[in-house]
Amino acid sequence: MNSDEALDALMAGLNREEAAVRLDPPLDPLPTDPDAEAATIHALFHDPECIDAMIPPLASIDFHFERERSIFTAIEAQRADGADVSIEGVYTRLAKDGALDRAGGVEHLSHLYELGLGQMFGLVNAERVQRLARLRRAAAAGRQVWDEVAGGIEEGRVGAFLDESADALRAVALEESITETTVTFDEAYIESIDALQERMRNPNPVPGLASPWPSLDSETTGFHPGELWVIGARPSTGKSAFGMNVAMHAVKQGRAVLFMSLEMHGEMLMQRVFASEARIPLSNIRTGDIDHACVDRLVRLQDELSAKPVRMVYRPGATARQIRAEALAARTAWGRLDLVVVDYLQLMGSDKDRPNREQATADKSQALKALAGELSVPLIALAQLSRDSDKAKRRPGLSDLRESGAIEQDADGVALIWRRAGLASPEAEFIIAKQRNGSVTDVPMSMIGRYVRFEERSFA
Repeated sequence: MNSDEALDALMAGLNREEAAVRLDPPLDPLPTDPDAEAATIHALFHDPECIDAMIPPLASIDFHFERERSIFTAIEAQRADGADVSIEGVYTRLAKDGALDRAGGVEHLSHLYELGLGQMFGLVNAERVQRLARLRRAAAAGRQVWDEVAGGIEEGRVGAFLDESADALRAVALEESITETTVTFDEAYIESIDALQERMRNPNPVPGLASPWPSLDSETTGFHPGELWVIGARPSTGKSAFGMNVAMHAVKQGRAVLFMSLEMHGEMLMQRVFASEARIPLSNIRTGDIDHACVDRLVRLQDELSAKPVRMVYRPGATARQIRAEALAARTAWGRLDLVVVDYLQLMGSDKDRPNREQATADKSQALKALAGELSVPLIALAQLSRDSDKAKRRPGLSDLRESGAIEQDADGVALIWRRAGLASPEAEFIIAKQRNGSVTDVPMSMIGRYVRFEERSFA
């Protein structure tokens, strides 16, 4: 029985005892390899290069058998003391710590030293030890899931429980990537120089994900993986249009995009896509007043976008955890994800009970920034500005973001949409109010309201 079937059984009203019987997991032996563990210890005794490569990625908890685990702990201690690893030193450390018997005594220590394998395949065996340890930890996480489901999950906690279970397994999966991303200064320097030389050979003014507007990209160099960009605006000034314009431009470039709408349902979103991409006035789409030429453009649009990797999800009150789940599902379905757009931040639900809106907003912005980093994608969060700038009839600033402190801190970039002459005029400005990796400036734009899209002012 898979986990979905198990949950269905519980929700259908099976009592706890019945569920426990049906959910009893198999008790097959966990994967181990005593020969690989022995060979790893042998290599550590004979090859200093193995020691440098294995420690710290390999840990004592990766050894299943107590004798090898105790010996490896002693080797780690020797290494931490700055001493060369030797069988004599390991013996002394084991005896001092009272662990010699747990390590199998002098006889087992000598046996591992004299295996006769030399240093051959030391790293291969160490990697096998580490992989099997991850499998055992994954099995332990899975067993915990079985036990909790068998014990009964409150219906209101099912979503949180599934997320926690997935996180536990994902933590095991990410262990290898942690060692891969830990680099010395020299390694980071060499990698950065190599990347710089590649950019010098193949210059690209927009190395990030491009927007539809070259004048904006010239200031930002595009939206980069791991970045959180917050786009703030007053109602009806174009924040959703900004998000949709960027998303559809990315889709047309072959990028995989998730658009999370917390405000507009699917048909409303598609009407805006029709208006902006097929150049049909939104009012005509809403009333059905379109001619054959417009129909032809819609057919061509379907041909252009059909089978493209894009999801438009309408989920009012979605929490950061739910947005993360949607993003992970999209990435799994496509094998990649290049952009996430959230419309809009203040409509997000909260995963935690908070006494005030400032703390709740801080949780949301921190979670979105963490998600951008976890998925290594640019994440654009649309946000609503306070009424203060409207009342004062002034240019908006960072302080106009509602509960702005946390948003300012977490965002890599903040752009504010300003309709200087009011909504009746197409004149607009993208005010880059914060940019962690660039300058702050204004980018003049025009809002073409009937098509729900922004254009470069010189082309509008």
